[in-house]
Amino acid sequence: MTDNRLRLLANWLESSRADIDPYYDGQLESAIKNAKAETKKEIGSLLQEILDMSDEDVIKQVKQLGKEEPELPF
Repeated sequence: MTDNRLRLLANWLESSRADIDPYYDGQLESAIKNAKAETKKEIGSLLQEILDMSDEDVIKQVKQLGKEEPELPF
């Protein structure tokens, strides 16, 4: 059940939009909203990659957490 909830969260993050109002938002506000939406999409994508990893790969990555510079899968 937790896996399904995380997949739902990943989907929501990946499909987020900036929702820019051209009449209200200035350039700075638009840039911030775009950056926020891009960050959400990136986090959703990374979460999806983690959920798609095999159990062996997850265990391998967890074991590397204590090392100085872990090898990232991306």
